[in-house]
Amino acid sequence: MNADEFRNGQTVALLLDIAAFDAALSETDRSNRYSSILTTVAANRRLRRATAYVALDLPSSAQSELLSTVRESGFRIVGKRLRPLSDGSMRGYVGVEMAVDAVLAAETCDIVTVVTGDADFLPAVRAAQSKGARVEVIGCPGQNLDSLRDASDAFTAIGSIFDSTKSGDHGKRSARRPPARAARLKRNEWPTPPPPPPESAARRSGARRPPSSKTPRVLEGERLSGITATKPDESRSG
Repeated sequence: MNADEFRNGQTVALLLDIAAFDAALSETDRSNRYSSILTTVAANRRLRRATAYVALDLPSSAQSELLSTVRESGFRIVGKRLRPLSDGSMRGYVGVEMAVDAVLAAETCDIVTVVTGDADFLPAVRAAQSKGARVEVIGCPGQNLDSLRDASDAFTAIGSIFDSTKSGDHGKRSARRPPARAARLKRNEWPTPPPPPPESAARRSGARRPPSSKTPRVLEGERLSGITATKPDESRSG
C-alpha cells in the first residue's frame, strides 16, 4: 500500500514530546527543527492541531526562549512543573497528558502522529486505533521501541526525516493499515492553527534575544501546570 494514500487531504493531529525531540536532534538548528517537523507531518494533509509537551524547570531565559521558538513554529504547549521526589530527584512526566490528548484527537482526526521515545505510550496508540484513527509514530531514541514500531500503523525514525528533508523527501514510512474510520464525532473538533508569524528582523539578522528571568508567558488555551495564564493586555504591557 502506497504511503501517499495517507497524504491526500486527511485530517491530522501532531503530538510531540519536546525532551525526546530535542535530545534526538541536539546537533540541528533549534530555530528550524520544530517548523520542519510540522511541515513534514502536515504535508498534503489538513492539520487540526500541533501540541508540544514539556516538563518545566525553574524559570530561565533559556527555557523562555525554547517555549517562544516552539510557539512561533505553530505549536500549542502543554507543560508540567518539575516536582522533587523523596530521593531528591526531580520529575515532571507529561506522558499522561500526551496519551489522553492522543485518544481525544483520534475521535476527530483521520491520523494521529506522535513524536516520542517512550514505549509506555503503547496503550495510548492502541486506544487511538480503537477509535478508528491511523497512528503514526516518529520514533526518538529510547528503550523497547520495537513495541511501538509493531503496534503503529507507520513508524519512522526521527533521524531519517531530518536527513531526507534536505533533499525534499518526507522520510521513509511503512504503510500497513488504512484509517478504518467509524462515524466522526463532530463535537470538539480542533480548528486548524494559524500559520506561524514571520520571522522578526532580529532573528533574520542573527541577533540574540536579551536574557530574561521572567516566568514563561502562558497563552490562552495552553496548560502549564503551576503558572497562571497571562491576559492579553498583561502580555503586551510586559
